[in-house]
Amino acid sequence: MSLRTEIHRTNDVLVISVLSPVRRGDWEDLCKFIMGLWTKGNKNIILNFVCMRRLDVVAIASLSALFILSQCTRGPLIKIVSDSPGVWNIIGSLKLNRLFDFFQDEATAVSSFS
Repeated sequence: MSLRTEIHRTNDVLVISVLSPVRRGDWEDLCKFIMGLWTKGNKNIILNFVCMRRLDVVAIASLSALFILSQCTRGPLIKIVSDSPGVWNIIGSLKLNRLFDFFQDEATAVSSFS
């Protein structure tokens, strides 16, 4: 995976901070990486997109696939963090907050698992 990531655990939540921009070809690798974490028993996952400035069609499709897979398999809960106004504009206009749990900061996302 060409993405730079940093992983840490807070309580029973695994936080994956994506520290580099996510390009179109990176989404498949990121999804496979997360599915690998599921198989290792990680059930509460936060994706913190530190460098993401917008969501494109590939990003929305990939996140939707992860959500559907987690719901169908009663798998992990995935929550998404981004403080980018560009991301939040897309979330609001497409009403993606009805499908995903989006947060502007990691601490709030972590506490939402309780």
